Amino acid sequence: MLWLDDGWSYERVSAALFINEGTVRNWRNHYLDGGLDQLSTFDWQGGQSRLTQAQEVELTEHLDQKRHHDCKSYCQIWCMVGVRPNFELVKI
Repeated sequence: MLWLDDGWSYERVSAALFINEGTVRNWRNHYLDGGLDQLSTFDWQGGQSRLTQAQEVELTEHLDQKRHHDCKSYCQIWCMVGVRPNFELVKI
């Protein structure tokens, strides 16, 4: 919500968070309808994972062992599970 408030487009926020624009719009609408309470309690179902079961297990074990607070750590995770993020629209 802060990025949208700072003038970022839905497209830019979705690229930064690796989610689709519709999700960003939905989150904003939930926030506008009821503030943080509404945003934190909406009935989120999620979608089908793109990771294999083995990748999910490996990622879960890895995250249980280490906290990630920098770009290098996130890149290691992406490489580990074979995900290639698209930073084309992200300008932080």
